[in-house]
Amino acid sequence: MIRHLWRWHPKVALRYLPIIRKIKQLGLIKGSILEIGSGSLGITPYLGRSVVGLDIDFSGPQIEFLTKIKGSAINIPFKDRSFDIVLMVDVLEHLEPNKRKKAIIEAIRVARKLLVISFPSGKKALEEDNFLSNYYKKIYGGPFPFYQEHLQYGFPQVKQVNDTITNEIKLSERKVNIEVEGNINLGMHRFLMKGWITKNIFIDIIFRKLFLLLIPIFLFFNKEPTYRKIFYIKFK
Repeated sequence: MIRHLWRWHPKVALRYLPIIRKIKQLGLIKGSILEIGSGSLGITPYLGRSVVGLDIDFSGPQIEFLTKIKGSAINIPFKDRSFDIVLMVDVLEHLEPNKRKKAIIEAIRVARKLLVISFPSGKKALEEDNFLSNYYKKIYGGPFPFYQEHLQYGFPQVKQVNDTITNEIKLSERKVNIEVEGNINLGMHRFLMKGWITKNIFIDIIFRKLFLLLIPIFLFFNKEPTYRKIFYIKFK
């Protein structure tokens, strides 16, 4: 993993490292992994091992650990319970609301032991995205591409996601334990996103590289109110 630190960014590391910690706690670190909506990197730089990535676009920085499969989150091209671990990290908010339920159902279908679903949620998180979108526009003169679908579709609600999961589990007659935790303190999220957006090359280097040394501190202060929620669905 250490040799892939050059692919790390503190903001993204804080998204994935708690998930990796949970996978290790559950003794599943050697299990097969599918990441839905992985893009060109996903969890691989932080995990340092092979992952199957499912996405419609893999443009961007590349890494050898990722096996790229083109496909849709609402029609996953794998059989039932194909992977020990299925990840769907920051995907739901990029889908039209009427497609989110189907994406969750598909993720449950292909997961054997653990499903992780994370997404930004809540009024304060959406306010942050509005603020950062305007901040980006002031600097670059146009909309922040990554946030366009966030603002257009709105964020998934925790209750709706939980209801979809529990209802589908009942229908499938599988038994699970579900845990939910917050991820990335809102103030920390704004601070790191401003560093992500900057045009200043020196500030960019500080945020992207030097701040990697501060990740343990960032994780320590990763407390409510948070930008994102993570669902851990452990199948019995």
